[in-house]
Amino acid sequence: MIALQRACVSMKQGQYGEAESALNAISDEGMTRYYRGVLAVYQEDNDKAIRLLSNEKDINYAIALLNKNQVKDALKVLQDLDQDCPYVLYASGVAYGRLNENAKAAEYKAKAYKIDPSLKLLDN
Repeated sequence: MIALQRACVSMKQGQYGEAESALNAISDEGMTRYYRGVLAVYQEDNDKAIRLLSNEKDINYAIALLNKNQVKDALKVLQDLDQDCPYVLYASGVAYGRLNENAKAAEYKAKAYKIDPSLKLLDN
């Protein structure tokens, strides 16, 4: 578990080589597949992220789809996730905005901001 924690911290700090090294030290192939997918999102290698995260269908998978402009597919994933999660709501707002459904985009982002006001910083 320490290697996984090291990988996660390294990802957040932008130390992707360190994150990769930490993931290499983990023997659980399923776990490392998922976190390699998350790392690929951080590295903006969205094709790789989609491939590695396709079994999970979580927020990270949806973000990779959004990053590839596969907006409708991302929305399908997001709609099946926890609608009380501010990150899901915010990502849904982004997706609706990309579809020029601006009223829905504003609605979802407002819900997200109500739960986590710091998300407003993402729009600046």
